[in-house]
Amino acid sequence: NNRINIKNSAFTIADSDLDFKGDITDLIEYILNKKAQIIITGMLKSTYMKFDELLTLKDMSKGKAEGNMPKWIVADLNTNIATLSKNDFIATDITGQLAYNNQSLTGKDIRLNSLNGNIAGNFKFYESQNKKLTLFSQLNLKQLNIRDAFLAFNNFNQDFITAKHIKGIGTAEIQMQATWNPNFIFEKEKLKVKSHLIIEKGELIQFKPLESLSDYVSLDDLKTVQFSTLENTIEIDN
Repeated sequence: NNRINIKNSAFTIADSDLDFKGDITDLIEYILNKKAQIIITGMLKSTYMKFDELLTLKDMSKGKAEGNMPKWIVADLNTNIATLSKNDFIATDITGQLAYNNQSLTGKDIRLNSLNGNIAGNFKFYESQNKKLTLFSQLNLKQLNIRDAFLAFNNFNQDFITAKHIKGIGTAEIQMQATWNPNFIFEKEKLKVKSHLIIEKGELIQFKPLESLSDYVSLDDLKTVQFSTLENTIEIDN
């Protein structure tokens, strides 16, 4: 029935290594141009995965890319990834259920370690008809290094407060929608975030807006301001 059972395998795609056990359906018919998609179900393991490379996989039969996310594959995978990278973001010990269909990648019950803390949640990452990429995510972050987060995400594309200005340990509940154009350029005006954030053992270092308090506090004392706990609800829109 056009189904291949893989009992064990190991292969690489560019810099990513993959270990798969499970079923592959319609592979031969796809190669012979009799089917438009390959269906993959099973267990996927990796010691290192480079996420941005995998997004540009080419259609094997036609030899060309169709947008950023491939159309020729459908997948439902129980996943265990030791290390994943996307630009400057690095995550380890990733587990969860990944499903991919019709240029849409969803993750359920995802758990990982990153930025010296833990992240858990669900997400959907998809390509629309105009080739734009959109991410919906709901995340619980625990004990993350705030400075490392600013560095990994390029100061969240703003310069009001940057990695050199802040230290601390962050815990947060976040709902986020983000969009990129076809060239992976972030569209900051379309970012939407709802979050409840707690920062502990924090420091603000040479943060210019604090200098307005110099009439009341010594300017030297304002160069480094330490706080035990900062708690806030933050919404970003438009």
